[in-house]
Amino acid sequence: MSMTGMAVPLSAGERVSFHDEQARRRRGTWRLAAICLAIAATMGLVTGAIAGPFVMLSLGGILNLIAALGIFPQAANDAAVGIGQWAAAKLDLLGLVTDNLDKLETWHDHTVMAERLADLLPAFLPGLALSALLWIGFQRLARRDGAEDLAEALRARPPRPGDLEEKQLSNIVEEVAIAAGLPAPRVLLVDSPTVNAAAIGTSHDHATLLVTRGLLDTLSRDETVGIIGHLVGSVGNGDLAVMRSLVAVFQVKGFFLTILDLPFRWSAWKALASLGTVVVHPNPAPARVAEALHSVEAGLSTDATEEINRNLSEGRFKTLRLILMFPLLLVMLIAIMQKLILQLWTLFFLGWPLAALWRTRRYLADSTAVQLTRNPEALESALGKLGSIPEGGEARDYLFVHAAGHDTGPNAKGFSTRRGIADSIQPSLAARVGRMKAQGSGLVGWTNRITPGRVLGYGVLSLILGPLVGMILVLVGMLTAGTVVASLSFGLVVTAALLT
Repeated sequence: MSMTGMAVPLSAGERVSFHDEQARRRRGTWRLAAICLAIAATMGLVTGAIAGPFVMLSLGGILNLIAALGIFPQAANDAAVGIGQWAAAKLDLLGLVTDNLDKLETWHDHTVMAERLADLLPAFLPGLALSALLWIGFQRLARRDGAEDLAEALRARPPRPGDLEEKQLSNIVEEVAIAAGLPAPRVLLVDSPTVNAAAIGTSHDHATLLVTRGLLDTLSRDETVGIIGHLVGSVGNGDLAVMRSLVAVFQVKGFFLTILDLPFRWSAWKALASLGTVVVHPNPAPARVAEALHSVEAGLSTDATEEINRNLSEGRFKTLRLILMFPLLLVMLIAIMQKLILQLWTLFFLGWPLAALWRTRRYLADSTAVQLTRNPEALESALGKLGSIPEGGEARDYLFVHAAGHDTGPNAKGFSTRRGIADSIQPSLAARVGRMKAQGSGLVGWTNRITPGRVLGYGVLSLILGPLVGMILVLVGMLTAGTVVASLSFGLVVTAALLT
């Protein structure tokens, strides 16, 4: 932006072709995806600390069952005992590591500590491997849903054959799909006055466009072509698969926390039962799949913690319940620590690059629309007329062409609020319009010039916030390390005690 904060003529150097814009956004996608993967893997160490030992415990239990059935009893028993001894050895190593952390003085001490930490890493591997398998499984399960529950929630319907505008919409979708070299998506209308549209489905071969009636009544034909170009471009760019992979990260974390919550809340049992039902069902209803995935992911929310508090403090036989749950107090503490750390990491580390990644995909879809329609002015005009999310579509707000700014307040149900992400997952309309102008929609646009005043402002802000950010990083790091040690110690103790 200029120093005066007003629109200024774009110079030749500030212009950009849609090819360059797409290349930039694809590079940004890869960089942000790598950052998200690294952060998610680090968060996986937290859940892996408790999941790893219990994977081995489950394996030992299966071996004991095989031995009890008389199938290679000696070999099965020896293998189960070996797992218990492995857990005991890792527990001793963990104790050695924690006892010597404050005794690191020489380079040799640090080398020895690094070797011990490397020897401790296998204790996390079973949990990390399980997390990877669950991540793949949740994505495959989401493909069976294809976000069709959104169409049901919005009561979307096929175009009426006698309605000329709705027939014209179908023709526009076919034209843009041909230009993109894709099969024409199915078209459904949403009887809502708001101006918006969304793309759902499992892939570009099985995609559906949801278009509100308000969009048809408000936009011109060229503007409608621009919005359809954005949606078809998003489908062709693989955004449906990208978002499934991002959501699956939260579903994996929620699954582990749901397991830990089993002794303390009835909804955890219902969530796993619902998940198991849709997994084994050959053709579950989309709404049932969405409900199962949301219920598992609810393990991350504060609602789950509030339910546990109510179960412990309300109702009849309160004292008896507290006595019966006392042996499980450590499990509850581990679950609370795990949930706290995952929420902190999402808020301070994962949420920002994840939101930036999806904003990058929106810019990419915009530039693809410019490529398909060769009419950036129409898309710019259409973006300025878009409205809110139709009622019933809040949980899938990320699928709509525009959803920025609505996901706020205590009762918000959008992607960011439900997952503890502080940043918006969609760019502002002003930013998107600015990119349209840079791609040729007008002679005047918003620039992003670096000025001395801006440099000074960033410098002062860094000096003020730098120490605060450092303190937050240290605090979160200490809490994370404590949670990992406590979770791993508990899992190894239980595994060693039950299998040796």
